[in-house]
Amino acid sequence: MQLEGKVIVITGASKGLGKALAQRLAKEKALLVLSARSGTLLQPLAKELDAAYFVGNVASEKDMRALADVAIQKFGKLDIWINNAGAWSPLTSIYAFDTDRAKELIETNLFGTVFGAKAATAHMLPRGEGTIINVLSTTALDGKNKSAAYGADKFGARGFTLALREEMREKNIRVIGVYPGGMRTDIFVEKPVEYESFLDPQLVAEKIVQNLCLDTPAEELVLRREEKSLH
Repeated sequence: MQLEGKVIVITGASKGLGKALAQRLAKEKALLVLSARSGTLLQPLAKELDAAYFVGNVASEKDMRALADVAIQKFGKLDIWINNAGAWSPLTSIYAFDTDRAKELIETNLFGTVFGAKAATAHMLPRGEGTIINVLSTTALDGKNKSAAYGADKFGARGFTLALREEMREKNIRVIGVYPGGMRTDIFVEKPVEYESFLDPQLVAEKIVQNLCLDTPAEELVLRREEKSLH
């Protein structure tokens, strides 16, 4: 796929993987619409990359519709939507399960993905083309000890991704699931012991862009921590 001139929306774009994706896609001369919950880091990045931006929360369906509208108003179309925004919870026993925090995770990681996809496909379906990328986690593939809350919402987002892919396949809308292992970002309140072995967000961004540039991008992209280089 040729990315130059493609209108690409990225949620959670102000830091971490979202920022790395924005910077990498700017090199491909894509037309970017960046979003995050706070404009503090988002606005300078948008200015640096000559991108449009929208301050909003993925857990709000209204905000996601407004984000899609920004892309349409600014560029007249929407080609690729990257559901990247996410939240994390420290490992904990099921007996210490924080129900309120679990609900927050589900609202962001599951419903944020759903709302983004709904907003995107509303504009992609009439054109009969488009690509949605859902950034999930290897936790969505493997049940992990003391990761009940985070695992539950990621498995849910994976199930949604698989179902959406089948629904959109005949509509010529591609749905890609990306499953990175732990990444070195500030999403962690306390850095895990193995933090230094985590993936570099720039590596993950490069792999996502490399896949997008293929004539037929892979529908599932799994990037585990053992993968250390771009080659």
